[in-house]
Amino acid sequence: RLNTTTNNNMKTKLVDFDSYETDAEKLSAILKVADVELQKHALTSEYYTLRKYSILVPIIILSLFVAMAGFIAASNIITATSTPRVGDSTMQEFLTLLVASCGFLVLLLTLLGNQLDYNSKIKFHNGAQDDLMALCEKMRMYRVERAMDERVVEEEMAEVRRKEMEMGELDLGDTESEESEMEDYDVMEEDERILLDEEQ
Repeated sequence: RLNTTTNNNMKTKLVDFDSYETDAEKLSAILKVADVELQKHALTSEYYTLRKYSILVPIIILSLFVAMAGFIAASNIITATSTPRVGDSTMQEFLTLLVASCGFLVLLLTLLGNQLDYNSKIKFHNGAQDDLMALCEKMRMYRVERAMDERVVEEEMAEVRRKEMEMGELDLGDTESEESEMEDYDVMEEDERILLDEEQ
């Protein structure tokens, strides 16, 4: 059972250990919560990776276009006499303006990517994911070892009880043999007493 608490308009779920009676139930609850948090960090890392590439891919494409268009605008491939005009400007002037605009857009996207800093967020969530994965593995191994220890203890207790029962049966057998010997001794004494009475 999980308790939901509100802190600064944010809901967080905490494990209520009082509702569990055994350590195995508590361990299972912790493992379940750890698995859920592991999936959350994995999904968050994938989300930030997608956001990162949504900015990085346009920067790469625009940078390639700026490089090619700038080379074309600066070369003698297009001359002012043979180039058709685009409005009141020549094609070379238009390419120059387009290259400048795309370069400015690349600069804005680069600054936006640096400001959002998706790399740090991805590294944080990947690190948390790795830590939780190692923790879950340790908890699973501990649960297996604990189950094996409990099984060994149960087997030892069963062996002790079996030995106690065997010892109890032996003690009972000794008592019965002693009682039979006493009865035989009493019978012999009774026979001797009868013989003495007959002789007299």
